Amino acid sequence: MSIVSHWLGRLRIRMAVRMIDRARSLRDVQRFALQRHAGCPALQTPNAALSYGELDDMALRIASAWRAIGVHKGARVITLLPDDWQVLAVRFAIIEAGAIQIGFSAAHPPALLLDAVRRLQPELVIIHRDLDRPEFAALRESAAGLRVWTCGAADGDLEKALANTAPVPSAEPIGRDDALAQGFTSGTTGAPKLLVMNHDPFLQSLRLLLLNLSDPPQGRSRTLVGIPLAGAGSGIVLPTMLGGGELILPRAYTSAALIEALHAHRPTHVFATPSLLIDLLDDAGLRDDSLASVRQFIYGSASMPVAKLREALARFGQIFQQGYGMSEALPPVTMLPPRDHVDDRRAPADSVLSSSGPVARGVKVQVRDEHDAVLPAGQTGLIWVQTPTVFSGYPELPALNREVLRDGWYSTGDHGYFDNSDRLHVLDRRQNLIEKPEGRVYPRMIEERAHEYPAVKEAALVKVRGEMWLAVSLRRASRGLDTTLIERELRAHLKGLLPAWQLPDHILVMEELPRSYLAKLLHREIRDSIEASLPEAGPAVDAAPPLA
Repeated sequence: MSIVSHWLGRLRIRMAVRMIDRARSLRDVQRFALQRHAGCPALQTPNAALSYGELDDMALRIASAWRAIGVHKGARVITLLPDDWQVLAVRFAIIEAGAIQIGFSAAHPPALLLDAVRRLQPELVIIHRDLDRPEFAALRESAAGLRVWTCGAADGDLEKALANTAPVPSAEPIGRDDALAQGFTSGTTGAPKLLVMNHDPFLQSLRLLLLNLSDPPQGRSRTLVGIPLAGAGSGIVLPTMLGGGELILPRAYTSAALIEALHAHRPTHVFATPSLLIDLLDDAGLRDDSLASVRQFIYGSASMPVAKLREALARFGQIFQQGYGMSEALPPVTMLPPRDHVDDRRAPADSVLSSSGPVARGVKVQVRDEHDAVLPAGQTGLIWVQTPTVFSGYPELPALNREVLRDGWYSTGDHGYFDNSDRLHVLDRRQNLIEKPEGRVYPRMIEERAHEYPAVKEAALVKVRGEMWLAVSLRRASRGLDTTLIERELRAHLKGLLPAWQLPDHILVMEELPRSYLAKLLHREIRDSIEASLPEAGPAVDAAPPLA
């Protein structure tokens, strides 16, 4: 990028930030982007290619059709849609109408959606015909007032609304404090929790992303979205579209589908989870030139193992950027830009690559002990965040709100520490910590060392019945090898790196480690699986011997 292009880009970002500051709601930003870039390509999916103008027209028509049936500002709209053009058209219509979205994906169990309908009493439910289930028949026989729309065929309710309704903008005023979305946490470590977000945190997140990303999507950028839009993937939509970039949705959130999109569309930006980046590194279809067009590969939503990040850097260079954030405190909280992705060859606990980077501009972070005292660099404690992107609270859990929301600060539930360069290292969720007489075990530190063994693809340390189990999956080149030999070599590898009291009692080789629909490792399911395999009492049958 030339110096002139760089400064023009920064000028456009400053202008966009000023526009966000003046916006009354996310609708103002959306209207600006869709109308300003009306003639530009906006969305590419395996089934559709749409311009900004076409998406704008769809959003206006859908919102108009809703007004005609009584779905107005503040109405709850539950969606079960694939990540295709429909999900964005409906999302933009919800913002245009001032409604509240509760989004589900095909990976969510039907019981969760049915429970949400019962608890949240939405005015409208939209289901794609490919995702319809027999359990949803009851929705169509529910109490009066609940409407169920279908889509995915020419005679679908959504398609008929697009064909038969005029594109008229909504006139109802929307403010920053109005509700925008209700959703559920990913449930990676526990049961999903319902949370509420207003327009303001999303606007603040958009503003901070533009200020903190080293190369935000803009101009004719093409962003490949590698995380479902029902999760963190939605966070890249408006940052891309505000600058007139094009969104690319893959046919699936797998390494094969992403490689297919990389080769077909040559994106400039990619957004994926660490697990999916690991899948890409292990996929024989990923060529050395597959990422040649990519200026920035953003990974987030979980920690990235240092060994795998070093492999990615050695293969593709300094194109990687990490962001730390969560549903309750939208990113960015901290960011590690590409220029800081340097292999310093230090142990994971001390390496810059194990960090989430310095605190983002406009955000404050503290590491506190159990008595809320702020800890100095190098000491591990609970991570607290003060940011304008914090959520409004869990509507059904007032006691938890009092625990995690205090004096403008939010307790993330993560444990971590600052290094001497003011970079935040995020270790583990509170639920994953393992207490032993000798001290506290942070699973990530043991998992990091396991990743250094060449055969290991992913690793997860869990505690079951008082013993530590290290579950690992294998790289493609090591599958089919003698797992007994791999276990023995992995034991020897860990014994050379860890104190005896931190060594796992058992090693379990699995075909794949379970993941959430957002492609994040599920420690909870690993624990449950091991527990289910054990007899009622006593040691595991055929369990690997303890590490001595």
